[in-house]
Amino acid sequence: MSMFLGQFEMKFVGVGRVVLPKSLREEINGKKLVLRIEEEVIEGYSRQDWESTFKLEERILDERRLIFSASYSAELDHQGRLVIPATLLELAKLGSEIVIIGVGDHFEIWDKSRWQEKLAKLKEEYENLS
Repeated sequence: MSMFLGQFEMKFVGVGRVVLPKSLREEINGKKLVLRIEEEVIEGYSRQDWESTFKLEERILDERRLIFSASYSAELDHQGRLVIPATLLELAKLGSEIVIIGVGDHFEIWDKSRWQEKLAKLKEEYENLS
């Protein structure tokens, strides 16, 4: 199982192209990826982790339709760039500045300003729990 860690501020290097940070590329290690959209955030999984996370054979047909229709296969090119499908770019509403975060079994690609808002909210909620 992959372990994606860290937070990285990035910019696109072309339309829908982003160079993944070295530590994330090392976790991927040439594996095929699955990208999906969830609440205006692009999630990236190694194909193996995707299959174990979603245990697709156990899900009902309508749920599978929902999950699969919002997901796309992807690979890194020889320069470590990930090409994000136009549909996902549009749904995620990403600006030119993005943040890629590790979330353990997957990574997420956020619009920078939305991530900063989410992070502030998460920190506030965490402090209120203490």
